[in-house]
Amino acid sequence: MPCTGKDTLSLSLVERDPTFVLLRKHRAVPLPSLHSQEDTNYINVLPETFQALATNDRFLQFHERYGKKYGVSKDEYARLVRDQKIPIIHVGKYENLRALRLGGLQAGLSVLLWADRAIVQSRLQERHQHRADGVEERLIAYDQEVAQLKHAAADCSDFDLIFENNGADKGAACEALLTLLRTPSAWSKDRAQATLTQLFQKARHP
Repeated sequence: MPCTGKDTLSLSLVERDPTFVLLRKHRAVPLPSLHSQEDTNYINVLPETFQALATNDRFLQFHERYGKKYGVSKDEYARLVRDQKIPIIHVGKYENLRALRLGGLQAGLSVLLWADRAIVQSRLQERHQHRADGVEERLIAYDQEVAQLKHAAADCSDFDLIFENNGADKGAACEALLTLLRTPSAWSKDRAQATLTQLFQKARHP
């Protein structure tokens, strides 16, 4: 979900414990942006290369969001596993998690990052303060994700852990999440389901 801390927490986890590695998704970009070094979180490829990888079943999962295409490479995932790393994969949308499972990634701990809408709006306004675009688009995406989760709530057993990230201290949030990740007794689908229900109720009654 937008502005719930995916990048911030992931990068903090990698710094705190180098066993974690952020899996770099493939991203389709036009030729002028192919070798851009502005964002090292992605592997930039041409649209035709991206399509060839998708056609040849080289992605565990791929999707389009905000007008851009992203793919989780089977080779990139396998390389990290061979290096005995823990890949962090940003799913972005609930429906993509299901597709990722169907694509062959059955193992793995699934974590839902949640932040209240008012917090998300505040973070978006701070992030995009010098740009006119982005805020409304991502708020719409946030609302759509909450609606989709509510729709799937009856059988929404895909999450092992839900982490509510409403604070401003990223260091404290990272330590709290790392503690939960290192506590297998905290990984409970039933507990996650109950937490999600409570979050829905709070969202209805701010």
